[in-house]
Amino acid sequence: MVPKINIKAVGIIFIVFIFIVLPIACDQVIPQIKFTLAIPENEYTYMRAAEHLKNILGQNGYKIKILQTRNALEAAQLVADNKADLCLLMNKSIFIADSLGTNAAQLRTVLPLFRRSMFFYVKKDSVAAAISPGISFRNRTIGVEIKNGETEFGLQGMLDRIQVEKNYLFTTDTNCNVIHFWDENYSPKQLQLMSSGWQSISISENWIKQIEINNPALKAITIPAIPDKQGSRDVNTLYTETLLLASTNLGVNAVYKLTKDIYQNKAPLINTDKMYATMNENFDRTNLLFSLHDGADAYLRRDNPTFLERYKDNIAFFASLILFTYAMWQTVRSRILLAKKNRVDKYFIEFLSIKEKFETDKKTQTSLYDNLFKNVLTALTEEKMAIADFHILSRLIQQEQLYIRLGK
Repeated sequence: MVPKINIKAVGIIFIVFIFIVLPIACDQVIPQIKFTLAIPENEYTYMRAAEHLKNILGQNGYKIKILQTRNALEAAQLVADNKADLCLLMNKSIFIADSLGTNAAQLRTVLPLFRRSMFFYVKKDSVAAAISPGISFRNRTIGVEIKNGETEFGLQGMLDRIQVEKNYLFTTDTNCNVIHFWDENYSPKQLQLMSSGWQSISISENWIKQIEINNPALKAITIPAIPDKQGSRDVNTLYTETLLLASTNLGVNAVYKLTKDIYQNKAPLINTDKMYATMNENFDRTNLLFSLHDGADAYLRRDNPTFLERYKDNIAFFASLILFTYAMWQTVRSRILLAKKNRVDKYFIEFLSIKEKFETDKKTQTSLYDNLFKNVLTALTEEKMAIADFHILSRLIQQEQLYIRLGK
């Protein structure tokens, strides 16, 4: 059986090529400016930051849609599944990376957006000078913003590492013994807590050292008391970076531009909220929970290659694919043309054979010519013979049949 050119297969390869290369080209020429930012709905700092980004970047042509989730893990999962473009996550949240499993490989860091410190608040009549994990949480209720959220599981992991007995409970009720959250220093939330009978408390020195050893993304810090503020005191605690994360599938040029525009809008962001004062391009990349996105890395290196330079590997691959497809098509085409030529030669030889059978009676000879003509016509119908060859053979056959009838 003679092989046919599979036009459908060639078409599919071409369409696949277009659908893969076109997004790359679009990312370079018209980078994405519409993003979905997934944020835990009751996370005070994240919601504030999301509104800041939406408003500041919106003035630069971006369209940020805020998608509320139950917790930070769900937000990160949406980004890993390409159901959201961006999310916020603390750099110390190893348990979220572990919970995502293999999906964690789909997340990349755009930039550390701001710092958050670890705060514990107790009633002002508390006699404790610092949080001592084995004592301060014994038979206590710990207030958190979100149940089963990033803050709760983060603290749970810290306590598990030092084998603290699980005789404490987490609650979202403000009627609790200890309030725990991550926040910028001197935030409105802390001022409100202090005015309503709560005071911040330091973390014990030994626990700080133990936490730093277990998680290099956490750094010790002493937050000085607010001057002349009654009830305010120095607080020894830890801080970590809050990362803006994106999917690996987000365009390189889109992330390049997003990173650039966020850094260039640092002043407006600081004017909106002082927590962005810690945003800096010279951050430590070695302790990032998720490695830098290629677009962010390109911006930080001030690497702004052309479309051909940035996507040379992709272009080379698809150019090779096109050449391979063309070579296959030419091979199949050559085989078809050769098969057609062999078939034509066969029919010409058969024609000459019939013509040379002088001893055959006219009726038999006419029948042989009729069968030959049917075969030639079938070959033409099945596209196994060129029209020009068909015309030549059919005329020769008709001419010989005419000679037979005339008795020549």
